This record gives sequence, C-alpha cells and structure tokens, in this order.
Amino acid sequence: MRKYLIIGIFILSLSAAGFALDEWIYATDTDTYANEKHPDSNYGNHYDLRAGFVGQDLDAEHIIYLYFDISNIDYDVHSKAALYIACIENYAPSAPFYLFCIHPDEDTWSEDTLTWNNRPDWRPTPVDEQTAPYNPGGQPVWAIFDATEAIYYWLYANNRGLAIIALHADIGCFASSEYGGGWTPKLHIYENTPFGNNLTGIKSTSLSEIKAVYK
Repeated sequence: MRKYLIIGIFILSLSAAGFALDEWIYATDTDTYANEKHPDSNYGNHYDLRAGFVGQDLDAEHIIYLYFDISNIDYDVHSKAALYIACIENYAPSAPFYLFCIHPDEDTWSEDTLTWNNRPDWRPTPVDEQTAPYNPGGQPVWAIFDATEAIYYWLYANNRGLAIIALHADIGCFASSEYGGGWTPKLHIYENTPFGNNLTGIKSTSLSEIKAVYK
C-alpha cells in the first residue's frame, strides 16, 4: 500500500460571497474491501474496491473500508467535507450506496490484514446516501459523497474510517489507491464554505449539539 497524503490549500477569490475558501485534499491512507464469500481473504493490494453483491460472487456481500488521517488540521463545525471515489464499473446507476462512519469503539485496522471475519463494525446511521454513475468499465467517473457529518463526528469520537455499503445485487467497483492515474479516493475538507445545499450534511451547529447527537 502506498501511504501518502496530499494536502492542498487553495485560496479562491469569491467576490460575490465576500470571503475566501480554504480547501484541504487528503488521499486515502488505507483502503480495502471485505468479501463475505471468502471470509479469510484479504484484498488490500487489489486495484479495485467493491461494494454490494458483485462480480462472480453474487451470493455474497462486499464492503469497502477507507481511512483518512486528518488529525493535523484544525477544522471546526462550520467546515464541510466531500468524499471523492472513482467508479470504474457500475451497472445500477439508480441503486444507492451508503456511507457510514466505522464505530469509534472498534480497534484500528490495517488494509494488509482486514478480512470479512475481522472487519470492523460501523455506526447504524449512514452519513450519506448516493448513487454512482453508470459505467460499463470505461474511463473512471468520480462519485461524490457528502462526508460532512463524518468529520463532525470525529471532532468528538475516534476516527476509525469510513465504510461504503450497497444492498443491491449488481456491480459496484471503485478505484483503490493501487489503481493509479490520479484516481485514488480523496477527502476534500472545506473551510468557510459558501456551498450551502450543494453539500447536504449538518450545516452549522455547536460542538455541544454534536455531542448530544452522537453520545
């Protein structure tokens, strides 16, 4: 696994909004998936990440696991976040994919050892629900999840990463960090964002309110 971090800070001129936008971009530190049909197998070095009932294993569930270390930035409850993950094969463009925070009581996990049998659990409420673009296997296409609620949660609880789950029996393959070509999963965190409804997580609240929700 190539562990690396991309941190970009961009100051955009937003004269209409009257303030600047700071953006941090993180490449995934760890990414893999778990396969129910092969519960002892590890897929940490695969070029793809699979969610749903996919490939030749249509009778078994697959779950994507991602981890981003964002501990070195001082974001707050006015920030927004978006997960970019490249869809490389998907035949069900109307079927939902669900983004979850991994439960903070879980131990840290490694993409070199994660399997179905030792996979971490996740919180019961999804952070976001999105469809992925139709793609029969051509050029990758970005799918974008609103991850705002996840970064708010990590202000209060342990960051153990994210899980992507799909309950439909069709292809849902995404690029891992091994895929190459700039298609590594990325987490964008925005400060002072004017995006409003373009990112639909929790909008603006206090840390005490977040603790009340996530206690």
